[in-house]
Amino acid sequence: MYYVTPCGPITPPQCEECPTREGGRVRGIAYVKDDYTFVDITDAAEWNTAMLAGNIFLIPETRGGVTISPVETEGFGDTKNSVTAYDYEIAGVDPAYTLNCDFWNSIKKANNFKIVWKTETRIHFSEATVSTSSINTVEDDLSSNVFWNFNIKFSQEDAVCPQLGPAGIFECNE
Repeated sequence: MYYVTPCGPITPPQCEECPTREGGRVRGIAYVKDDYTFVDITDAAEWNTAMLAGNIFLIPETRGGVTISPVETEGFGDTKNSVTAYDYEIAGVDPAYTLNCDFWNSIKKANNFKIVWKTETRIHFSEATVSTSSINTVEDDLSSNVFWNFNIKFSQEDAVCPQLGPAGIFECNE
């Protein structure tokens, strides 16, 4: 008996002669019900319909970042450790302080939503459901502003890959 390595097909890397750069920052987020399936994730009309039906809750303008940590288990033989998953933490700020108190209080109780976050031109969609906390810290500073500081966590086996998103959705419109 012997083990065949690698375990499964390896997708070959690609070379991009003139790489496209992607600007950072979590610029917007959307909570998507875990049982909702997109037909076309780039279709703005589908997003609007899903929002009206309560399948997506969108905060179009945020700021923040994503921290990703590999989850490792002990390896076997000469392999010291194996990466089995990734822990994600999205820490950000929602500027709609007075309007979104009820939203943040209710979404923390939900355990049936995945998260989408937007960078400059791409969206990133979790495969796993998330947990959310938010606080509205008030600083002892007359020139400071009060915001909702949110923290979203999830863990999943594979890294989240960037993809094209819907045009015009992550904009603050009524």
